[in-house]
Amino acid sequence: MGDAKHTPRCIADRQLDGITFQAWLYEKSERLSKSLPQEEIMPTFEAQLRQDLRNYAVELRQLAYTLPEGVGEHDLLRLSGRMRATADQAERQRSVDHG
Repeated sequence: MGDAKHTPRCIADRQLDGITFQAWLYEKSERLSKSLPQEEIMPTFEAQLRQDLRNYAVELRQLAYTLPEGVGEHDLLRLSGRMRATADQAERQRSVDHG
């Protein structure tokens, strides 16, 4: 596993509102990176990370509503909202940066 061919490589590391987003390339993705320029790969990874963050926010919101007697519900709902807002803000920023 120490072989460089099998070692994951971080290709994006960004922080927004205290949340760190990272995209990693693994062996299968390495082959993709050789055939496509990085500027074509990054938008795909970033879009997937934003969608994942939105999906996790929905799951967190659903979990918040299942807590017994609402203990911690408001904190989870607030975190879910921050996650969604961060994903949306990152998308808006990307649109501004890339016209």
